Amino acid sequence: MKKKVIIISLIILVLGILTGGFLIIKNSKETLSNNDNKDILNYIYSMDITKEYLDIRNLPYNYDYKKALADKVYVNNYTGVYNEEIIEKFYESYKNNQECFMRLMKYTIEGDPIIVDVLFDKNKIYIVNDSRRDNFSSEKNITFKIFSKFGVEKDKDKYYWICYNSNSNLIESENYWVLALVSDNIINKIDKENLVFEKMSINKFYNINANENILHIEDLDQGYNLDSAKKDKCSIKDNNAFCGNMLDNFIKDINNKKDSFIRIISQNNNIIIIKDVYYDSDLDKIYLVVDKSRVINIPKEDKKIKMLEYDKINTYNIDDNIKVDLVVNDIRDDYYLCDCIWEETEVFNLL
Repeated sequence: MKKKVIIISLIILVLGILTGGFLIIKNSKETLSNNDNKDILNYIYSMDITKEYLDIRNLPYNYDYKKALADKVYVNNYTGVYNEEIIEKFYESYKNNQECFMRLMKYTIEGDPIIVDVLFDKNKIYIVNDSRRDNFSSEKNITFKIFSKFGVEKDKDKYYWICYNSNSNLIESENYWVLALVSDNIINKIDKENLVFEKMSINKFYNINANENILHIEDLDQGYNLDSAKKDKCSIKDNNAFCGNMLDNFIKDINNKKDSFIRIISQNNNIIIIKDVYYDSDLDKIYLVVDKSRVINIPKEDKKIKMLEYDKINTYNIDDNIKVDLVVNDIRDDYYLCDCIWEETEVFNLL
């Protein structure tokens, strides 16, 4: 019995040591990470080029745009844009691959200042964001990110100066940063050859099409039906009486390289499928969001709302019948979406 007690005690002791060791290792990693963050901020604010400005960590809480203007900070607020030459000088230095630094101040809708420092050094872009004065922020702190490139994002007819990490002109939403409210006057002086586009997501899809007065597909009631679709002036498949000229106009917009959106409703045994289609003229892409959540007797996975990307609308043959659908260029050849978006009688003459 004593042997058992001793063995059990030894096992508990060993487990305790191992657990304690794990916690020490875990804590040392966290400490190392925190030290890394601190070291990077120390590095930024110990450079000669940043010494003209007070370390962002030491700015007083009541620091406002009046103090910022005196400190040669670019300010964009409700009264106007100030110290634009700060950004112009920074951009010229960046183009010449010279080390440069600037401090920006923007204001939230509620009127709280946010301060952003931008450092370009050794082909790296450091962004330090100070949101401690934002009374409506859930995280009032100083954070930083590191990027590799500057670029210009185009959203419809509006341009934004950004920094990002990507080897292509398509970027993920979490891999770029829009520079703080840079004015149109500055944007117009920036080379727009390096256009960058955020990869399409469902949320971006509906943000882009917010002006269409179309409710986000995820917000539609499960009781959404044909009557609802008629009120929303949707294009109802196999029911041209409610389609109007929308389909015609949509195809014409694509042919004319013009952004366009259409919501298509198809019905099967009183169950509807909703398909939202958007043509992006900048990328010459067609995006489709499909909602089959109201369909019964299909796998749960198929009920999830999906977004798909296509290159064009085209015709294809199946059993010697011409069909019209969205297609993409694939290494195998063009291929089509199994459940047709449109019947050939509706679209064939419009292509």
